[in-house]
Amino acid sequence: MKKNSLIKIVIAGFAGVILNGCLDGNMINTPPGAASSFIMLTYNTGEGSANINSGLSPAYFSNQALSFPLTDAEDTSLFAVTIQGPGLHDDLHVTLGIDNSKLADNYAADSLVYEPMPDSTYSLNRTGVVTAGTTYAQFQLIVYPSKIDGLRNFMLPIIVSSNDASLSSASNYGTLYIHTVGNPLIGIGPLTHEWLRWNNDTGTGPPDFDENLDPALFSPVNSNTASVASNTGVIYLLSFSYNKGTYSNWNVAFDAQSVTDAGITITSGPTITKADAVTGDFEFTFGYNNSSGAARVIIDKFIK
Repeated sequence: MKKNSLIKIVIAGFAGVILNGCLDGNMINTPPGAASSFIMLTYNTGEGSANINSGLSPAYFSNQALSFPLTDAEDTSLFAVTIQGPGLHDDLHVTLGIDNSKLADNYAADSLVYEPMPDSTYSLNRTGVVTAGTTYAQFQLIVYPSKIDGLRNFMLPIIVSSNDASLSSASNYGTLYIHTVGNPLIGIGPLTHEWLRWNNDTGTGPPDFDENLDPALFSPVNSNTASVASNTGVIYLLSFSYNKGTYSNWNVAFDAQSVTDAGITITSGPTITKADAVTGDFEFTFGYNNSSGAARVIIDKFIK
């Protein structure tokens, strides 16, 4: 089973300053007055995205986590080396490197100890060329999830180790922190997602909406917490205890920022009505008032 995600490694030409925030505009947007080029890494969410998503910003770091099901034999992430700014008139030969001296860079934020990602769990083509007149060269990272120990934390810190234009790397966005967080829930694979909504405050009668959505994955937050999104826009944080294959002490809460972003007021829950990691059967419910004050009741079902 192969799946693709998109990573962008941007070789950017900007003014002679280190960026401290997101870019504005598109992938080839350049601040005025750019006088020189330097290298910046970015894990973009899609073609044309301007999100940096590399480095140690909390939101960006979390977006560099791999969450492929551990049952997959092979999955692929695509990434590219892109030239921005004043550009170069000749081909640019780029070599990627793995810098394991950066494994502890995020410890102050997550208190997690990461191990080097074993060579047997991935394959990375480390050289490429941005040909003159083009803006990027595509690379790929192949991951072998079934060879990854899902209970351990691994990191693959990717850098541009050399380039034949001798461009320097941005100090804050010069590393792509590909990583996995050890959590047993990531091993259960994709789950079908059914979302039900009642336009009342009791959740009685036939649901007003009953939608079958794209498969969902539990994304690890730490060793005993995982996140998954409701179609309502809020994000569940599911925590548990785990000991030698046995789960206990299930609890669910909302990511507070996701509730704010959804513009709703929670009136009840969230509550777990089912949680079985062995069979892969989870069900959560909650009530809320929308921005107009209308009452709603939600059930999210996640089933293997």
